Amino acid sequence: MQTSSVMESRALKLRPRETRGDRTRARLVEAALAEFHRHGFERASVARIAEQAGVSRPTFYFHFPAKEDLLRELQADLQASLAERIARSRSLRDALDVFVNGILEVQREVGALVFAEMLRVQTRGRPLSEPEDEPVPVRDALAPWFVQGSAELRDGLDPERASQLYLSSIFGYLIAPASTDPKHHPNDLNALTSLFLRQPDPEDSP
Repeated sequence: MQTSSVMESRALKLRPRETRGDRTRARLVEAALAEFHRHGFERASVARIAEQAGVSRPTFYFHFPAKEDLLRELQADLQASLAERIARSRSLRDALDVFVNGILEVQREVGALVFAEMLRVQTRGRPLSEPEDEPVPVRDALAPWFVQGSAELRDGLDPERASQLYLSSIFGYLIAPASTDPKHHPNDLNALTSLFLRQPDPEDSP
């Protein structure tokens, strides 16, 4: 996969940068993605990332104290982009479809292993599904739809609790080692989603 095509995709397009430092950060993220694809996250070299981005190692560490911080930068940009798409949904079911399709789109672009590592870094000590002081764009975009679309939920589910359980289920599945084969992900994610939604009444079928 060519890194330039990755960065040009709608899913991964970073937010507009205005300063020289911001452009450097964007180059570092682009170079890091290529390095992660070639060598994996654990074996990725900061020196090679810096060289590919045309900067020194001290410049890398000026922007990102560690590789994990670079992944958090990428993850934050992707979350913000996906949250905007979720906010334009028409119903809870539509919002969850947008969320699942967006997750799969991002995963295809960065690769399943890098995507799983990105989630691990983000969720260490700070689960995406649980309330916290700092905003989490995807969680905050989905939560109102669970409340507004409570009639679409299975009987007995509390909307706020359901939104937390839903995200825990989705991200827990994607992080699990057994889920590294992405060919199963569309069916599995849709199956997980269906567990939270009220199923159509057979009597309503034409």
